[in-house]
Amino acid sequence: VGDENGDFNPDQNVTRNEMAVVMCNLMDYTVASYKGTSPFTDVPEWAEPYVAACYTNGLTAGTSATTYGPALNITRGDFILMLYRAFNLSANTTDGFKDVPSDSYYAQAIAVAKALGIAQGSDDGRFNPTAPLTREDAMVFLYRTLNRTGRTIASASASYLNRFSDGSSTSSYAQDSVAALAQAGIIQGDTNGRLRLSDPRRDGRYPPPGPHTVTIVTAPF
Repeated sequence: VGDENGDFNPDQNVTRNEMAVVMCNLMDYTVASYKGTSPFTDVPEWAEPYVAACYTNGLTAGTSATTYGPALNITRGDFILMLYRAFNLSANTTDGFKDVPSDSYYAQAIAVAKALGIAQGSDDGRFNPTAPLTREDAMVFLYRTLNRTGRTIASASASYLNRFSDGSSTSSYAQDSVAALAQAGIIQGDTNGRLRLSDPRRDGRYPPPGPHTVTIVTAPF
């Protein structure tokens, strides 16, 4: 999710509003049909149909019955839970990370993601589920999820990022994932050649919600 200048800012965090837009794009929801259906009163008008679509399809929940917390940073654990629900991830496992309580609402999702190789922890066996999700980590988790669920994306060399002015700021461990998603069109460059995540909110434009299709190279949704 790029900033107002179109920069990718890989080490920056992702808000709950931004991730709702991303997930709607990925799942190819017809966003316009959800306009006015959100139960949350704290979501800005431009984001409302995206949040509503994710809520209706069971990908996300509110912080209360009437609030969503749109500007809050989404956590690593909550993003894994969204991927778990969106892609119907499954694995016969209960083996999680030592810092994910077994009775937490995302414990099963994280355990499954670990078994599938989507969620990989630190050397000491921690996942840091409550830490804010960074943009580049979102891309790493997403790239792994797409590949593990048969939605093959062609690999790309890290040098692909050289065509973007801020591509070199991507951490080494995330470069292959970000490069592949950029090549696939999920991440795009702006007119200044900077990386950004596909998102209809650009340059202060908040267009009427409509279907925003994300093109996957070899397996479009």
